Amino acid sequence: MWHRYEPALRTAVSRALVCAAAAGRSCAEADDLTRGIASEGSSQAAKLLQNHDWISAAPTDAAPAAEFAPSAIAVLEVAYREAADAGVKQVTCEHVLVGLVQQRLIDLSITVDQAREICPTAAIADATMDEETRRSKIYDELSAIHPDFSGDPYPLYQRLRQWPRVRRDPLLPVWVITGYDDVLAVLRDPRFTVQRKQSRTTGNSFSIDVLPDGPVRRQLGVLAGVLAKKMIFLDPPEHTRVRTLMNQNFTPRACEVMRPRIQQIADELVDRAIAEGKIDLILDFALQLPIIVICEMIGFPPADRAQLKKWADAVGNTLALGCTMRQELDARRAMIDFRAYFDRIMEGVRREPSANNLLSMLVRAGYASSEEEQAELFSNCVFLLGAGHETTTSLIGNGMRILKNHPDQLEKLREKPSLVAGAVEELLRFESPVQWTSRQAKENVQLGEVTIKAGDSVLISLGAANRDPKQFADPDRLDITRKDVHRHLAFSGGIHFCLGAGLSRVEAQVGLTTLLRRLPGLTIPEQKLRWKSGSTIRTLESLPAAF
Repeated sequence: MWHRYEPALRTAVSRALVCAAAAGRSCAEADDLTRGIASEGSSQAAKLLQNHDWISAAPTDAAPAAEFAPSAIAVLEVAYREAADAGVKQVTCEHVLVGLVQQRLIDLSITVDQAREICPTAAIADATMDEETRRSKIYDELSAIHPDFSGDPYPLYQRLRQWPRVRRDPLLPVWVITGYDDVLAVLRDPRFTVQRKQSRTTGNSFSIDVLPDGPVRRQLGVLAGVLAKKMIFLDPPEHTRVRTLMNQNFTPRACEVMRPRIQQIADELVDRAIAEGKIDLILDFALQLPIIVICEMIGFPPADRAQLKKWADAVGNTLALGCTMRQELDARRAMIDFRAYFDRIMEGVRREPSANNLLSMLVRAGYASSEEEQAELFSNCVFLLGAGHETTTSLIGNGMRILKNHPDQLEKLREKPSLVAGAVEELLRFESPVQWTSRQAKENVQLGEVTIKAGDSVLISLGAANRDPKQFADPDRLDITRKDVHRHLAFSGGIHFCLGAGLSRVEAQVGLTTLLRRLPGLTIPEQKLRWKSGSTIRTLESLPAAF
């Protein structure tokens, strides 16, 4: 959450660590935060604290302490919540002041409500009004975080393609690419990296390098640390090493071996729906099938699936466009709880590593024997859990909805179930589960008439590329026998081609054919579709059906 701190608060936090070290302490306490803010000087909170003689300024030349004490962490957590609840984008020194008063760690003869009034409420209100004004114009400006992207992005993709092939987003500090050839070129170009490494001056998603090495980075960067170790955020050779470790369970052969078990799970889910006389295609089937499969593959107990999904969803929300501070805070807390759970699971696996799952296989191979390796394994299990169910949930749920809206294609598939493999590929192209991915330029790259400078971020629209008429004839028409459909980019491209593509394909093939075979009278009543917030994964929250 370091990148959510305004510059003045970053300065105050760094000075708090220096203040603690100058006093001979290895941990910065809440009092040190108070002194850090007072010596920062420019904020309203600093001006208030400077009026109190008992608050001494922080020194400037001592080596900083290594971590924060629980009292300081508690104050920063309160500050973060205050900012999230106010709907602002950054935590300020004033929010920390509220935390200090609320935790009763500072006596300024003011209440919590009075401390909140010291926060720049007028500026917050102005910012809210400005945001509302800007949002009324976003549709015309075609920003990737426009809320209409979730409901129906394809008209906007068509309009984007009328603009220069590479353009700046009006609200996000990124270049936007929508054409098939450009998207594929960037995905394959080694001059673009998936790692989030930026300088302090350009903003930084993951790194908290302003702070010294030590536990404080882990305390403030729990979520950042988890994200940074995921294979999707690694370049070679680290990416190659981690992917090779995980790949054994996701080869096409391994996925085909799983087909009978996947079929068994699909039938059990339909049996349950028939017994209950109702089905929600998302909540009761499209979600349950892949999450059961991926939990079994990794080695997580079946009874824990619901909690695991909550944790995975919390992290997934932070990867969506327009992630809020509240979502980031929830994700950070989820990762702390998830990591404690994961460590307990690993203790059991080490005692008895005989099961046929990913964790046991890696332990038998001697992996995850160190803290660093276990942290890396945890990060990638978080990734596999999220990626292993949400994209397939989207594919199956949207697949049934789309087929029902195209009765001619549905009838083709009913008459000839062997078309299911091609149908799944066309559904992936037509309604890509992952709509966006991103890269960052490692050096200056010329793309069309635009020079993307080193350090610039690039937002790549897989969903738009898969509807590019220059690549796919009549791209807005569903055709489950389309000949060139294998060229779609729904699973990305280059070295970061989706590890679980084979598994997702098998799950979707089994899922769709099972629903069509077992529930021939299935109908989807007309209803308002509720799309999951964020534009990265295009999936419905719910899809009640009758049979």
